Amino acid sequence: SRIGASRSTTRIQGLNDPHIRERFDECKEKNERLKTEVDEMQEEVNRLKERIDQLEIELGNSPLKKKASKLQKINEQINIAHEEIREFDSSADEKLAKNNEKYRDLLVKEQEYDEFLKGFDQQKQTLTLELEEHSDEIVRILQKISANIGQTAAIEPSVTALDMDELLQGKGSLEELQELYVRLQDEMQSLDDKEIRLNSEMEKMERRMLEMAEQAESFGDVDRIAMEAEEKIRYKSQMKKLEMLKEENARRRAEIEEREKETNYEPLKAEV
Repeated sequence: SRIGASRSTTRIQGLNDPHIRERFDECKEKNERLKTEVDEMQEEVNRLKERIDQLEIELGNSPLKKKASKLQKINEQINIAHEEIREFDSSADEKLAKNNEKYRDLLVKEQEYDEFLKGFDQQKQTLTLELEEHSDEIVRILQKISANIGQTAAIEPSVTALDMDELLQGKGSLEELQELYVRLQDEMQSLDDKEIRLNSEMEKMERRMLEMAEQAESFGDVDRIAMEAEEKIRYKSQMKKLEMLKEENARRRAEIEEREKETNYEPLKAEV
């Protein structure tokens, strides 16, 4: 079934050479490390964005904002005051004397306003620099995230026509390792089929030998006894082949089970 084929495909790493498994584990570790780093950077970006939003809110509600509004009114008052000063200058000495105190007060206020403007500009410049630094930090992190995502995408190379030697040397991609695993599974199935066929042939030979033994006892035919001996030789040969096949099959199954214990197949399951 499709599900069975999918599960069989995910067992590919069990037949890999240690070099292939090591390369796969390295790629997996690197992928997880990069994803973790990307997640951490994304959290840092979110934190910085929240900080910027908070700063913007604070800026809107800050005394500086209120002072800026007040400053506009003060500037209007300053302009009015300057106009009044010009009127004072054009006024007669008597009028100037009467307004001298007011004139001095206006000059003091003008000086205070100038000092306030200087302080306000400095505070505004400091806050602007801080916002620019946060913006630059966000740009830097986004660039790093983009680069790391590129590295993560590059972990899974395209499938190439590598032969078995290249796969065993650790040069195969995940798709090629899956193809290798399918071929090895087919080979295992072929061994199982051969084992079944040989068992069937041996059962037939055993029945044939029993029949020949009965015939030899009944007729004492020398030719049949010779044929029985030949059949026994063939039987022993087939037995030897079967034992060798069973040993090879058992060795491969043990190797698969050992690889399955040592290998994590979650990434391959995702691929399937």
